[in-house]
Amino acid sequence: MNGFNLSAINFAWLPILPLIAVAVGAMVVLLVGVRVEDEDSAGLGFIALVTLLAAFVLTLFLRELPLRSRMPPPPPRRED
Repeated sequence: MNGFNLSAINFAWLPILPLIAVAVGAMVVLLVGVRVEDEDSAGLGFIALVTLLAAFVLTLFLRELPLRSRMPPPPPRRED
């Protein structure tokens, strides 16, 4: 029996990287927002805006990459 190998997962992470950034930022805002008073909640809006800006920059960066670099490599061939 073979062990679990991460290189066997043939998945392209780059196209969903901006979505991951927004999801992480939203989780940070939700987790920090529980402990922040109403008067101090302006910082949460700033964190949300920075998260959206990061996702926008990631999207622009990924658009500049050639299509070939965004595709996952082909799976290795098995010779039985």
